[in-house]
Amino acid sequence: MSGQTSQHRRYLGITTQRALTGGTRTCIQTPGVEYTPEDLQPDNVKQILNNASLVYFDGRLTASAILLAKAARQRGVPVLVEAERLREGLDELLKEADYLCTSAHFPKVAMLAVQLWTGKANLGDAMLSTLHQLPRLKWMITTLGKRGSVLINRQNPQQCSEEAVLEDKLNSMLNSLDSSSSSSSSSSSSRQDGAANASAADCVSTNDVHIRAGNVSCSSQAYKLQHTDADTPTQLTASHASIPAAVPAASPEDDTDSSGHDAALSDATVTAGIIVASAACVPQEAIEDTTGAGDAYIGSVLYGITQQMPLDQMMMLAALVAACNCTALGARPALPYAADITASLLVGNVGAELDVAG
Repeated sequence: MSGQTSQHRRYLGITTQRALTGGTRTCIQTPGVEYTPEDLQPDNVKQILNNASLVYFDGRLTASAILLAKAARQRGVPVLVEAERLREGLDELLKEADYLCTSAHFPKVAMLAVQLWTGKANLGDAMLSTLHQLPRLKWMITTLGKRGSVLINRQNPQQCSEEAVLEDKLNSMLNSLDSSSSSSSSSSSSRQDGAANASAADCVSTNDVHIRAGNVSCSSQAYKLQHTDADTPTQLTASHASIPAAVPAASPEDDTDSSGHDAALSDATVTAGIIVASAACVPQEAIEDTTGAGDAYIGSVLYGITQQMPLDQMMMLAALVAACNCTALGARPALPYAADITASLLVGNVGAELDVAG
């Protein structure tokens, strides 16, 4: 890159109190040389994408990321974008995404204009609005912290006729999952009497914390998803222009997405299945630091996509690895090896380290 080799460096200061019981985290970042669009010459792009099965963008350096994402799409390489917060140019990058992973905060920012319009904003409406705005997306995941994660998986609209309010479905499925997870945790606690039961563990951390995979619930069918209010706009119009939407409407020339979906139809309705996954079961007293948990989750999602895992299994694995990462201080020390994880969760790919960028 322009003949320079300096790298980004990040230093963390973490209090001795446990992260979930009042500890603090201070991040000091030393910026390094950044990729610019000028660095992405055809030979560079060809080398980067050679033999790639997936391209991941973390939402930063969007000018360069957009160019590389467009090149990936031209070569048939799928694109995953992580959207943690609004950044300049992220709206253009999201247009190129096949898969999207967000925090719970991000899609709600996208609903800011809709909230002013309807007086309502919730997770279901926020995710549905995002899917309306991005008809190329095959699926999107939103992580919910201790409560787990939600995945909306777009389906062929011709194979579904039943309508459902997404927020209602999410609440019902999450509440049911919360109940089953609580019962499972209580049963496990009484059975273990304060000690970890190795035979029940799906992952063992480097400091010998035994962790069980969480629960997953899938909708029995795909639905034509609806907002909580029939008057909620699916596209943010010029009357809302004073409020920056997180993701803009698809361009008129984008008639068909990469999966063959008709973009105009996608704008009118989103037909999708729903998957909700709980967080993994880890003893509260074993949680030391949540630094890097999001990266551990994303890294596992990338692994799941490239291994063509079922989506529910991918979500279970991601939650398990993220939970394991929280059992030691820092972003990387507690990351598990594949041999530390139940083989069935890895579809037989045992022996390689499940590593993520810290």
